[in-house]
Amino acid sequence: MAQPPTYVQLLAEVYEENAKSNLVYQQEFENEKVDPYEDEDLSENELDDRDEFNKFHGNRGKPEHVIKPKAKPDITGKTSYGFNKHIRTYAINIDGRFIGGALITKPAISCDTGTILIGGQNTAYFAFIPSRQYSNIYSITLSSFEFFNNFYTFSAARGNNTFIFTNLVTNVSHTITITDGNYIIADPAIVSPDGPNNTPPTLPVYNNLLYILEREIQLIYNNNFSISIDAVSNLITFWNSNPLSSFNITFPTTVDSVYKNGMGYNLGFIGNSYTSKPQLGPGDLPSRNEGLLFPRINADTFPDAVQDTYVYLRINDWFLVKHQNADQTEFGAFLKIPLDSAKNTIQFMSSTTNTTAREYFFQQPTNITNFEIQILDALGTTLNMNGSTFSLTLELQEVLQSDIYEKMLEL
Repeated sequence: MAQPPTYVQLLAEVYEENAKSNLVYQQEFENEKVDPYEDEDLSENELDDRDEFNKFHGNRGKPEHVIKPKAKPDITGKTSYGFNKHIRTYAINIDGRFIGGALITKPAISCDTGTILIGGQNTAYFAFIPSRQYSNIYSITLSSFEFFNNFYTFSAARGNNTFIFTNLVTNVSHTITITDGNYIIADPAIVSPDGPNNTPPTLPVYNNLLYILEREIQLIYNNNFSISIDAVSNLITFWNSNPLSSFNITFPTTVDSVYKNGMGYNLGFIGNSYTSKPQLGPGDLPSRNEGLLFPRINADTFPDAVQDTYVYLRINDWFLVKHQNADQTEFGAFLKIPLDSAKNTIQFMSSTTNTTAREYFFQQPTNITNFEIQILDALGTTLNMNGSTFSLTLELQEVLQSDIYEKMLEL
C-alpha cells in the first residue's frame, strides 16, 4: 500500500511550482488603466538642492541624538521598594601605607627627562587614583577612619620649639630650642612616679616642657632661675631668686599659632615680648624672704601642651564643614575629626566622637576618577605626620536606573 505524501513533500511541490512561475521567470502583463510615464508630470517632485540632500548630517549615535527616557515624576527616595535595586554601593578602602609614589608636594620635582614626578615626604597629603572610573555617583560617605595620633605638637615647622632669652644685666641673648616632639606641662618639682623599691623617686619627668626649659636657661643664666606653675591659678611663672637679675623673653612671630607667637601660646603668653618685673609671687611672704622682690614674668592665660583637639579631613573640594578664622578668612573640609585618644595611640572613628555629617551629595550624578586627600590642623595647615599614615573607607552610591538619573539631572 502506497504511503501518502508528507506535509514537507507537498510543501516542496508547491514551492517549486511557485518559484518557477513567479520568481524565476519574468511575468509580463498589461494594465490598461495605468497612464504612460511622462517626465513633465513628475517635475514638481524634484529636489531643489541635491547637494544639500546628499550632505552628511551627523552621527545619530551621539548622546545628544539618543532618545532619553522620561524621568519618573514620583520619586519616593530611599523609602521606595526599588531604591536598593537602582542604586549600587561601592566601598573603597584607602590606606596611606599603600599609596606608593602618589604623595603630593608643591612645587613638583622635574627629572632630567622632563617628566614631572609626584613625590614627597608628608603622608598627610596625597592623591589616590582608583583602578577604574566610578560613573554616575550621586553621594559619597565616610564610613571608617583610623588615624595614628602621633604627629608633633612642638616642631620647627610650626615655629613653637624656640624662643629668645635675654639677660638684661649683661645684655646677652640666647636662643632656647627644644627637640621636636610632644611634651607635658607640669611643675619642674614633680618627679617620676616609679622610684625603685618604693623609695621616694628622685628622677625628674624628662618630657616635662617646663623642666627642660628651666635646665636650658640655668645653663646659660644662673642656677637661681626657676619656672613654676601655680597649683591654684594654673599659670606659669618665670622668675629668678636674685633680685638684681632681670631678664627678657621674646617669642618669635609665627603663622601656625592662635596668638601668632609660637611657643608663647603653649605656655600661656599672648604677646611676643616680656620683661621681668620685681614682684612677690603667690607663695613668697615678706617675713620669709625679708621683703625682697624677685624679677618675674607671669603668663597671661593657661598653658596648652595639646593644642590640637581635632583635625580636619579634606577630600577633593567636597566640603561639609566650614572653618572661619579670626581674620574672617575660611577654609572647607569634608569632616571634622575630634581627637580623644592620647598621643601615640590610634584614633578610631565612632558615633560618639564624630558628630558632624559624613555624607556629601553631589548636585548631579558625577564621574569620579581620583581622590585628593589631606589632613589639616585647626589653622588649615597640612599636618606633618613624619611618615605616619592613616586609612579611611569611602562608600560611593552609583545610580543604575536611567529615569532616576534623568530626574536627578532636573533636580
